[in-house]
Amino acid sequence: MTPILSVEDNSENDVIAQSGLKAFQTTSDCLTDIVETIHNVSRSTQCSFITQSELVYKILVNNLDIVEREEIEEHLEALVNKAPDWITKKVDLSGDTLYYFNKGMDLKSVTEMLT
Repeated sequence: MTPILSVEDNSENDVIAQSGLKAFQTTSDCLTDIVETIHNVSRSTQCSFITQSELVYKILVNNLDIVEREEIEEHLEALVNKAPDWITKKVDLSGDTLYYFNKGMDLKSVTEMLT
């Protein structure tokens, strides 16, 4: 037997679904902004890797919408999971976390991975 939902229950579910969609779009937009920043940073260096602390600093300096290091670190983890062909994370022998970039991928390909 299926429960009967009232109109109020349906509209509440719609509000929850819409807020979840907005949160997803906001996160996706933020990830896209970070990808663009990282792309610009990686193009300006000769190396295909950067330390986590240096990358977080450069994102903070170049992206005024983000003010917390923890938020950037969460977004970097999301990027490693969503775009592993473009960005990977490794810990070197000294214990520093390094991010490696595939400079052969263009910006459009990377942003398409996020959708």
